[in-house]
Amino acid sequence: MKSITPFITLNGNSEAAMRYYAEIIPNAEITQMDKFDDDGTKTFQGVLNIDGIDVNFLDMKHDKKAPDLNWSFSLMVECSSESEFDELFEALSKDGTIVMGPEPVCEYERATWVTDKFGVTWQLVI
Repeated sequence: MKSITPFITLNGNSEAAMRYYAEIIPNAEITQMDKFDDDGTKTFQGVLNIDGIDVNFLDMKHDKKAPDLNWSFSLMVECSSESEFDELFEALSKDGTIVMGPEPVCEYERATWVTDKFGVTWQLVI
């Protein structure tokens, strides 16, 4: 096996999601943004690199709908400081849904699950 890469499929807002994450997440940058040829608005292959880990994005074409995302799959971020945790929590929960926390969980000082405005669920821990 060469690699395993998280791959998120959305319905026309992959570029907006990637730009938002690149803005709010430390060490995140868009490294690829290829569009479908038909209209140039939907993302065919988008790559957001977060601290050395690629997360791929795709928009479904007009005649197909992506399955609804849910919190059973999430991206976990181990924050390096309380301020980083607080900033990410505030940004990701804005216009989103707090699934759990923040609260102490096992060895973590604080943990939370947040589904953001794009429907992607994040676990933040410190």
